[in-house]
Amino acid sequence: MYEIPRNQAAVKQLLRAVNIQAPDGIGLSQLSATEGEKFAERLTRLANQDGVQPRDIEYLQSVTLAAHPDTRKAAKEAAYDRINIGRVIEIAKREGRTFRNAIQMILEAKDRHEKAMAIQYLSTLFEEEGVGEEDFAPTGPGLVSTEAVDFPVQLGAPIPVQNRVPKESPSTQPPRCESKSIQTSSSDSHPDQRKFGESSHIYGGTAALCFCECEVKQGNKATVMIEAALKEADRFNWVDKIALMLSVSELPMVLGFFCGYLPGLKLGSHGQSMDKSIELENQGDKFFVKLSARGKKVRAVPMLPRDSYSVITMLIRQMQKNDPNLSANLILSLSEKLCSMHARKAVEND
Repeated sequence: MYEIPRNQAAVKQLLRAVNIQAPDGIGLSQLSATEGEKFAERLTRLANQDGVQPRDIEYLQSVTLAAHPDTRKAAKEAAYDRINIGRVIEIAKREGRTFRNAIQMILEAKDRHEKAMAIQYLSTLFEEEGVGEEDFAPTGPGLVSTEAVDFPVQLGAPIPVQNRVPKESPSTQPPRCESKSIQTSSSDSHPDQRKFGESSHIYGGTAALCFCECEVKQGNKATVMIEAALKEADRFNWVDKIALMLSVSELPMVLGFFCGYLPGLKLGSHGQSMDKSIELENQGDKFFVKLSARGKKVRAVPMLPRDSYSVITMLIRQMQKNDPNLSANLILSLSEKLCSMHARKAVEND
């Protein structure tokens, strides 16, 4: 049984045990200053296989990558020679797998388009969160890389990380789509028939969207749930949301829309009463997503191109779960062909 690590050497030992690449001394010191006991306790639970939850693994993978030199290397590709590691850790916790995939794609992708898309995502994220040179604090009180230093205890003076209001504040975030806490009458199928994974949120002036990894119990097929909530006062009302689950056959069409293969797409006859629909429109400088349901006010949200990155990667991941032998490039090729056929049929019907 592993004990809670009290120095960097012990942290590295536990990270090796759970097959997570350890950050360098600077990164570990920043983890100590920002995450402290939370990181150490979750790492110990994972190493001991003691009631570990999927969210614990996601958390550990995200924060360690944020503190790793690989992230600083990827940041340079996005024209950020210096970054505030503490703030990047906060970003990684919120963005999760999307952030990790972007770092990997920047460093490893052979496709120039994929790499450019990931760089644009990271650059925009860093710009919005303010992680530039003025906030960089790689050295100073407490940021020593000696392996003998205490880990969970704060190391001397705190590292200056400005408190910024995140784009998705806790008061406006929907519940994570991974438990029965999301059961509502507007669900697209019975809650007990669904399993939920990571989600991505887009906030507009009057409504918000949530794209969530979803698995239907019958057949264990992976798909995506799209939820929309109206803004009321200073928060979004996710209790009265509209939720629409894409069918497996609709995944390549929605993927194709966001990749530019279709100028618009409308999918209807969803839900138990067949009264839900989604309309997607490419407006040139942005996408426009509109969800409708009988008896409910329409939820319409504009999406900037950068917002589509996490949705595109989510759609590809879910399609690969259903067909593990398909590469991302082949999925995109199939999506483009299906969208071309759909567009020709639409013209014929007109």
